[in-house]
Amino acid sequence: VGKVQHPMEEKHYIAWIEIITDKGTQRAFLKPGMVPEAEFMVDDVNNLIAREYCIIHGLWKSMD
Repeated sequence: VGKVQHPMEEKHYIAWIEIITDKGTQRAFLKPGMVPEAEFMVDDVNNLIAREYCIIHGLWKSMD
């Protein structure tokens, strides 16, 4: 998530990453120590929104 790899430490990590399209939502849950990446199967890239939640920084959302 992002251009610089986000910390994935016990007290600072991304808890989940999700993709939202007109056809639904997919979410991947992460834990400390994991690489902050997720792969999703998406066949509709129109109106795609990516979001992630950091336990320190809160919710991040891609530009609409």
